[in-house]
Amino acid sequence: MLPDLDRPLSSPGFALLSVLLIVALVMVAVVGLLSVAATSASLVHSDEEGSRALGVADQGVARGLERLRWGWTVGESPLVGPAVGGREYSIVSTEVAPGSPRWPALPRPGTAVPASTLRVYDLAVTGSSDQGRRAIHAVVVVTPDALPRGLVVGADASVSAPLRLLGCGLYAAGNVTGREFITLEPPDDASAQAGETLPDLAYGGIFESAAVHAGGVIVAAGREVHESDAIDHLDDDDLHTGGGPPSGITTSPDTLTLAALLAHSGDPGLALVAGRLGLDLLPPIALAADLPTCPATGMIFVIDQKDSSEPVVIDGDRGVVAGACPVTIVVLGNCQLGASPPAGEQSCFEGALVVTGRLTTVGATVVRGSVFAGSLDCRSSLSVDASDLASASWQESTPGSSNVAIVSWTD
Repeated sequence: MLPDLDRPLSSPGFALLSVLLIVALVMVAVVGLLSVAATSASLVHSDEEGSRALGVADQGVARGLERLRWGWTVGESPLVGPAVGGREYSIVSTEVAPGSPRWPALPRPGTAVPASTLRVYDLAVTGSSDQGRRAIHAVVVVTPDALPRGLVVGADASVSAPLRLLGCGLYAAGNVTGREFITLEPPDDASAQAGETLPDLAYGGIFESAAVHAGGVIVAAGREVHESDAIDHLDDDDLHTGGGPPSGITTSPDTLTLAALLAHSGDPGLALVAGRLGLDLLPPIALAADLPTCPATGMIFVIDQKDSSEPVVIDGDRGVVAGACPVTIVVLGNCQLGASPPAGEQSCFEGALVVTGRLTTVGATVVRGSVFAGSLDCRSSLSVDASDLASASWQESTPGSSNVAIVSWTD
């Protein structure tokens, strides 16, 4: 019988070979898919660890900035700190010298403080998370302008007793009366050469020389100092000259700044009794602890008197306390300064005084640093000695006086 030519030829061996070939191709495809999936999972895991490590480094940068703001410098040795989730970061900071290639061309454009007060730091932070590591490199500028500098008044200043200003001016948003009682003096003998202008160590980035700057008018002995025949106080400026201080200088510290000062404030203890703060009874030095509530040097005391009709009274001579550190005193409300001390005595301290309400001087007082008042009634002699404000180290000794700004960032 002849074979049926329309019937396909078949072989058990050929069929098995075809099946094995198909299975092999399927396995290769499966292995390829598994390999791609494993690679993708590894990449995803690596990206996740890298993102976590970057988040850890961000936490380190935040801590580094806080340390610089409150006077803690990191130094050359790495500072290792814990982050959320059992991870850790390390911080190294080095100060950049003026003129160095790393010194920013314009650290703080338009800054009001003298250039000599700027400090620049190179902040290197590494964050680690399991197998992930990320580094952040930032150049940070620290400026001592978080608090008002020199003698600043947020409204009117009435002066009826000697007011002595060394190395700074009076910066008032409103009127200044009693200009004849205000004396501006050089910060030291070297600056007292005849014919030389008095340096403004507080806001030398704006004003060439120390003077009285008012947003309203300046009155001396009942006359506006810029009347046509007036020849005194030529460096003063007010609304008649189109001058006066910028509003950013005379504005009271904002809510966030006051909250930060409160968070870092200490307990005055027995130095504050019945609304009276004795400067000579405050602790002599700050605790040497790297804590958020403890600035590196100096101390902060915040007294809330907003809901009381009675002013806080501040007196005493902190200068008699051996080794006393600078203090920043914040009064939320009204304040009397130098509460009628015995004849021949005066109240004295180094640092900064911030009074959000009315400040009235009723006893002779010397402040080596800065004073801000919502309004000022100078009835007894007051000296504000700003001689040290031009030093970059001032911001380290006066807690709360510094701002930080990142001017360059790489990761």
